[in-house]
Amino acid sequence: MDINFFEKKAKRGPQVILPKDVGLIATYSGLSSGKNVLDAGTGSGWLAIFLANLAYPGKVHTYEKRKEFYELAKKNIESSKLKNIKIHNDNIRKAKIKSRYDIITLDLQQPYDLIKKLDKNLKEGGVFAIYSPNIEQIKECVEVFKELGYETKTFENIVREWQVGFSSRPVHSGILHTGFLCFGYKKGAEKTKKK
Repeated sequence: MDINFFEKKAKRGPQVILPKDVGLIATYSGLSSGKNVLDAGTGSGWLAIFLANLAYPGKVHTYEKRKEFYELAKKNIESSKLKNIKIHNDNIRKAKIKSRYDIITLDLQQPYDLIKKLDKNLKEGGVFAIYSPNIEQIKECVEVFKELGYETKTFENIVREWQVGFSSRPVHSGILHTGFLCFGYKKGAEKTKKK
């Protein structure tokens, strides 16, 4: 995929998850080639495209309930030329998800309500990655994860560009806080010892 795709070709509608946060999602979820991902709250489709590019030949199934966002994301996905993304114009809260995934990403309101529903769709040793602008929602997610026996990590990712030269200094404008990321790690299958 062209490195400039998001700056030159992809269109923005609803708020997008930026590369600085996608980098943390990839790192702390263990995203790699061949992983299968369930993504909910597609928005403009940027996260689904990032995930599919890194997970290929693994698949990304992404859900967006709002028709106008779905249409925009669908165009962005088509522009990306990635063939391993399937977008659904459906409400993830009502959808019947049958497959199991290595990673589940949630970027929508009240993500904590979905954790228990989707727990059965996350493989043992899999990871939830939740993005929210609201720390109170993250706190709710952590409580649900604890109840289910997950381990968690929570981050705020602040990146500041610098202008380096004769007089090096931080660039005056930029995006510092975008949101919070919470990762829930599902325990793997217990290995039975041979007697």
